[in-house]
Amino acid sequence: MKIIHSKIILILLPLFCIIFLGLISPSERIQAANSLDLVINEIAWMGTQTAFQDEWIELYNNTDSEINLDGWLLQSQDGTLEINLTGIIQAHSFYLLERTDDTTLPDIAADQIYTGALGNDGEYLKLFDAQSNLVDEANCNDGWFGGDNSTKQTMERKIPALSGAVFESWQTSQNPGGTPKSQNSAGQPSEPACEPTTEICDSMDNDCNGQIDENDVCKTPEPPPEPNPQPTETPIVYPVDIFINEFLPSPEGSDAEEEFIEFFNSNPNLVDIFGWKVEDTQGATKVYTFSQGTTISAYGFFVLKRPDSQIVLNNEGEGLVLKNPLGNIIHSASFPEEAFQGQSFAKKDDGIFSWTLRLTPGAKNIFEILQETQSESQPIPQVKYPSEESFKEKTKSQTSQENENQEEKEPSSYPLGILLNEILPSPGGPDEDEEWIEIFNQNNFMVDLSGWQIQDTKGKIKFYTLPQGTQIGSQEFLVLSRLTTKITLNNDDDGLILIQPDNNIADQVSYNKAPTGSSYNRIGSDWAWSDTLTPGSNNVATVQASEEIGEETEGSFIISGKGLAALGKQLQNSSRPLFVLLIALILAIASGIIVLLIKKRIKSS
Repeated sequence: MKIIHSKIILILLPLFCIIFLGLISPSERIQAANSLDLVINEIAWMGTQTAFQDEWIELYNNTDSEINLDGWLLQSQDGTLEINLTGIIQAHSFYLLERTDDTTLPDIAADQIYTGALGNDGEYLKLFDAQSNLVDEANCNDGWFGGDNSTKQTMERKIPALSGAVFESWQTSQNPGGTPKSQNSAGQPSEPACEPTTEICDSMDNDCNGQIDENDVCKTPEPPPEPNPQPTETPIVYPVDIFINEFLPSPEGSDAEEEFIEFFNSNPNLVDIFGWKVEDTQGATKVYTFSQGTTISAYGFFVLKRPDSQIVLNNEGEGLVLKNPLGNIIHSASFPEEAFQGQSFAKKDDGIFSWTLRLTPGAKNIFEILQETQSESQPIPQVKYPSEESFKEKTKSQTSQENENQEEKEPSSYPLGILLNEILPSPGGPDEDEEWIEIFNQNNFMVDLSGWQIQDTKGKIKFYTLPQGTQIGSQEFLVLSRLTTKITLNNDDDGLILIQPDNNIADQVSYNKAPTGSSYNRIGSDWAWSDTLTPGSNNVATVQASEEIGEETEGSFIISGKGLAALGKQLQNSSRPLFVLLIALILAIASGIIVLLIKKRIKSS
């Protein structure tokens, strides 16, 4: 009888696993979407020619597969619009949302009806998938990127593969009423503007004032006097490869006599730096202007001593900024903590600054001696980036201290936690169209980035200043395309520096060889290349067997902590059916173990 019972168990346990899998609802198998799988494609925020209340919104499926919209959400940041999406959108198809009823577009059936109105001054629309991941957005808080309220031309998506948060992704439709549930138009054609010239007798309005051949221009005019030729001024072009190379804030002797700042010319030609300026950024700041006749030889150095510059380098945190005569920042360097006595703060070949015991004014920087003589009790400070955990802890500590000393100390004008987060130097397509830079705000509050600058460090250096009114929300991303910044990211060797308006460096990163199609991602306090591009969303680290997951030893395979974190992130991002299959496998193994135990117990009895 016991043998019969064990056979029944052998049959029932696998059946139980199959039934368990079948009971999982289809909604449990919905997969998370990738960024831009589904995009906001067209917005009739101005209504139609029939009524301004007849607003509509069109979505577009960018993928080769259908998407189940159950659980998806389209909402405005101010809460005036909140649409819980339902239904299926086919591959490379459109999904039409009409306001209030299906009479907004009488000849086109709506896929879903919604309530709520869009403001004519702009909205910030966000599209979330069923797992609350941000899939697309249209940040038009400062005004719509396209459309015309008077002609009822709509705002159309121009580049579906680019984030909807940038102006370059949108255009005004070619015709009033737009293109609901069909391919977007080529955009509104530009009308040739009237360029005013001198009115002549030709039956045309040459001076663009609405009148033809006025002021007796058809009479024979007197010959005009010959103009005096004006000399053409050639614009002055200043070189960019001049660097702050080394400075000594805390000498072992007299500060007033021995402090110095060294500059390096990496150009193959002599450079005249007359009119250039260098200034410090902490304490009683001082600006020094280089006098006439000051030059730096090709690949040479120039040492500026404190008795000449009168710049006092603070020992407890200091920064320096080098500007050309036009006021453009050419280079900057800073250290946030106490200076090491007798050590200079010098630039390495990769552009990162570090402390060194070998003082080399007027010569190439040396760091080897510093690494050999530095004691273990006093580690060498390096320019590093805080992890998200350490940054939050530091922010919490700073907040507590500021509350205790509220009357004595005012908060910093520019917060920490604005970081370079992901860059794409070598895209699979054209570099000039597909390169981009991503910035991330670690703070739990919005930050105004007006006047912040981004600068690359190699080749033809380019500065980009973020325009007035640029803001980045809490825990949000800002993606800047090459079309916007005009910064060219070199594929072989380059770097980026993020500079605050007070010329302090907020963050910087450098790389050597850029793999094609991979982005350079911030992962905690480190950087790594990843095949998964995530502009405008959380970074995804590509797991590599030799370095991140672990290493093989004799008879075993060791998984490092870093590898476990990467593997856990991959499992977390895996599809729901894979998770269900894993549960089924565990249940099958468990059933086999139970059967073996029952058999063993039967034999023993």
